[in-house]
Amino acid sequence: MRRLIQTAFVLIGFAGLVPGSATAAMVDDASKRAMFDADVHMALINLAVDVPGSQYVLNPAGATAALVFPEIGEGPFIASDERGEGALVVPGKTLGYYKTGGLPLGLRGASSETHSMIVVFRTLEALQRFQNSGAWDLGGDASVEIVHASAGGEVEDSQLTKPVLVFVFTNRGLMGGLSLEGTKITTYTF
Repeated sequence: MRRLIQTAFVLIGFAGLVPGSATAAMVDDASKRAMFDADVHMALINLAVDVPGSQYVLNPAGATAALVFPEIGEGPFIASDERGEGALVVPGKTLGYYKTGGLPLGLRGASSETHSMIVVFRTLEALQRFQNSGAWDLGGDASVEIVHASAGGEVEDSQLTKPVLVFVFTNRGLMGGLSLEGTKITTYTF
């Protein structure tokens, strides 16, 4: 009987730890998401500051939503692959998290440093098509346009014609000579 009581106390003790462990994991995930959301917000600010003319596209009149990848770089195992995590945001709200992978932009005209990428959905139809895609081939979508800087370093209105605009940039401004061929975007869970 004494052994049964001891076993019961041990099991009750473990049962009491499980919810605490789950709660700690949820808090940890929430704190990771909060830190990541802060990086996403900073990437949007950096684009607005570092790329003149992008402010028009990022305001609520110019965008339905933005898919923001604050940092994209070489994958951990394959040097010819780039990886990054991002968030789909509307003003004041994160709609979901995503990851990107594919051929590195660096092999197609850019340097090998890390960079940010912001995909701006200018129409609700383009946003819904992305959300319903499951796995989106960014480079294979005809409604997507890469935004390049003019000679003066600004975004020109003549480039802003498609429903989906892609900004790839560092702290020195927009990166040039890029192709999105092979770039895939899928959902991601923290």
